[in-house]
Amino acid sequence: MTQIDDARLQALLDKQEIQEVIHRRARAADRKDLALARSCFHDGGTEDHGGFVGDVDEYLKWSPISDRSGDPERVMWHFVSNILIELDGDTARVESMVLATETIERDGEQHDTSVGGRYLDRFERRDGRWAIVERRLVFDWSRVEPPTVRYWDVLGIDPATLPMGRFDGEDPLWTLLPEQRPKDG
Repeated sequence: MTQIDDARLQALLDKQEIQEVIHRRARAADRKDLALARSCFHDGGTEDHGGFVGDVDEYLKWSPISDRSGDPERVMWHFVSNILIELDGDTARVESMVLATETIERDGEQHDTSVGGRYLDRFERRDGRWAIVERRLVFDWSRVEPPTVRYWDVLGIDPATLPMGRFDGEDPLWTLLPEQRPKDG
């Protein structure tokens, strides 16, 4: 390989590692896995997210990922796409599109929400590992749907017979990846 080919290959590997961090961070939110979320950041990382601006460890304690009592979230899904990465040595600036859907319980009723936005991240490679040092969520749009009947109810399926997503170590994902099961499950 030529020196140019080596540089292009390294850039491709760097971008892949950064994308995997972004996707793991989304999984961490969707499974309420604090340890996985924290692993996506370098020490001293910051988060600007939905009214919180500050240290990532404080954000994670404040966020819906934590086990805050009374949290209204019942389901969370983050879809991250259109990831554009600008590499500059051991730093990278990244813009990612995000669609977050949640089921939130308010006054005994479940409301489905959708939020569209972008993550603006600054990554650094430290000791050979890419991780986030700054994350900002930019909101572009949102929508809240009034309570409706659930899909399985329309079809007459007992939800107890379906594999359902969970926020703890009993989520079906951890059967596939038992070595990554959160310590709470």
